[in-house]
This record gives sequence, structure tokens and C-alpha cells, in this order.
Amino acid sequence: MTFEEFVTARLGALVRYAAVVTWDPDLAEDIVQNVLVRAQARWGRIARLDAPERSVHRMVVNEFLSWRRRRASRTVHVGEGLEGLLAPQCDPTGRYDDRDAVIRAIGALPARQKAVIPLHF
Repeated sequence: MTFEEFVTARLGALVRYAAVVTWDPDLAEDIVQNVLVRAQARWGRIARLDAPERSVHRMVVNEFLSWRRRRASRTVHVGEGLEGLLAPQCDPTGRYDDRDAVIRAIGALPARQKAVIPLHF
């Protein structure tokens, strides 16, 4: 059986199997795609096995476990070692908020009261 024949016959089953393993259909498609790229390079050896699909299933599981390890190594837990960075900071937009509030308040005044403000200052 050639690689193309294997993929044509078993692609749907591989994606379903990966979806059961990952519980995520989108991730399952990505994992199957990565596995098939690797399997194509090794197809001569895989095709000689008694059950090539079983070998590809194992590759799917291994790829998923590798993906989880890679993802876990990139995960940053907020709060661990970031005490200084999580301290409350002064809001630099506060002065613009105050200015906006004043302009809105002036805009709500009647015309005569608006005219008095520049005269006062």
C-alpha cells in the first residue's frame, strides 16, 4: 500500500481517532497533519509493518503528548515571581479622563454659562 492510498483510505479515521485523543477537533486536524508529514518520510519502514495504522495511531498519541509538553513549557503562571510587577500602578490616562469629564460637563451647560467660563479664567 502506498502512502497516498493509506491517506485516502484512512484519513477520516485518523482525524476521528485524534479527536478522541485530544478532545479538540481543530487540534486533532493539526496533529494528524504533522503526523502524516512525518509518516510520509518514514513510509517505507511503516508500510512493512503488519499494522501500519497502529503505528500511525501511536505517532498521533506521541505528537499530542509532545504538544502538551511544549504548551506546558510555554505557559506562564501569573503571580509566580511577579510580585513587583503586579503592584498597583498609577493610571497615566487619569488626567485625560478628568479633562474629558470637564469638557462634557461644560458641554452640558446652557450657552450663557459656557460664555462665562472663559471670562472667569
